[in-house]
Amino acid sequence: MLSFKYILVPIDFSGPSKRALKLATELAIKFGSSLTLVHVCEIPTYAGMAASLPDLISSLEQSAARALEQIVEPVRRKLPSTTSVIRTGVAWQEILEVSREAKSDLIIVGTHGRTGFARAWLGSVAEKLVRLAAIPVLTIREGEQASERKHVDRYRAQEKGHTVPIPAPHR
Repeated sequence: MLSFKYILVPIDFSGPSKRALKLATELAIKFGSSLTLVHVCEIPTYAGMAASLPDLISSLEQSAARALEQIVEPVRRKLPSTTSVIRTGVAWQEILEVSREAKSDLIIVGTHGRTGFARAWLGSVAEKLVRLAAIPVLTIREGEQASERKHVDRYRAQEKGHTVPIPAPHR
């Protein structure tokens, strides 16, 4: 059976990233995996901001550390070896770097499912991870809670030796 030892979960404090963390926690418990959470502070750059940039970065990192600790705390009760990392930079680049450093063999990332202009304008961290990561990337879309449960139930059924039909993807 396929097993993952080191699972990385990028956290942006959105609903999809929290759902990704929930699924990652269940899979980490099932596989006996280590879990690493990463949050990347992306710094907007505007003309004239250079002087206040160090203060802004420090403030963002402190706020992110407090918020990340609130999310990590309940996970550590189930998985004491869970670690968290805060980085500053371009999200997809920092996530890929942390995945290499942590020797991750799976990334589970929430995605907002933006399309068209919104995706072109805002970019898609999840899309870049899927395209550029050297390891598998599992994406959890906005509003995909029921689907998450099916994935975990499918693993549990397979573990008990049951045949599990895999439905065709929706388009």
